[in-house]
Amino acid sequence: MRHISIMLDTERLHFYFEDDMLFLPRTVRNIVKRKHETSFVHMEGLTTAMRIALHQMLNCQLRGPIKKLYLESRALELVAYQLEQVMVSNPFATNKLSINPNERKRTDFARELLLDDLENPPGLEELARSVGMSHPKLNRCFRQVYGMTVFQYLRSERLSRAREMIEHQGLTVTETAFSVGYDSLSHFAKAYKKHFGISPGAHFRTV
Repeated sequence: MRHISIMLDTERLHFYFEDDMLFLPRTVRNIVKRKHETSFVHMEGLTTAMRIALHQMLNCQLRGPIKKLYLESRALELVAYQLEQVMVSNPFATNKLSINPNERKRTDFARELLLDDLENPPGLEELARSVGMSHPKLNRCFRQVYGMTVFQYLRSERLSRAREMIEHQGLTVTETAFSVGYDSLSHFAKAYKKHFGISPGAHFRTV
């Protein structure tokens, strides 16, 4: 039998959730705020996404600090899946919060900044500072307004712009990839096919 244990200190949890406390079930919220030291246990079945992450952790072939970084990222992914289960099963958890007019205005401004320079957009922290938000809060507002994170929105817009270029501007696949900010042609081709179900080269040949 093999198992994985994940432990996070409350200071780190507080950093992740300081702008989104109301999203958390009360029990988890109290732990994050360090109101008590009791452990929180939630038992439920493994999802497919959890099994994939666990398999990747147990079979990781990386070594040294790169392995540590990789395992930490997978561990946080598992924590996110676990919290998602808690919030779905907890009828008292606040899963949806209204966005106030000021937050909506800042979120729309962040979107405009992204669209102004798809080739070289600001990073998430820089973008958040530009609109006067923390980056977790900006991501939360983006999910509420546009149904996706800042990165997901940027990728979607880049690929939509790329498709328009291929169809109407006659640019080559390489020219299109660089024009929308992709440094790697293979990365662009993979993302394009996943998004539209057709490779950019095949799409270019059909127009």
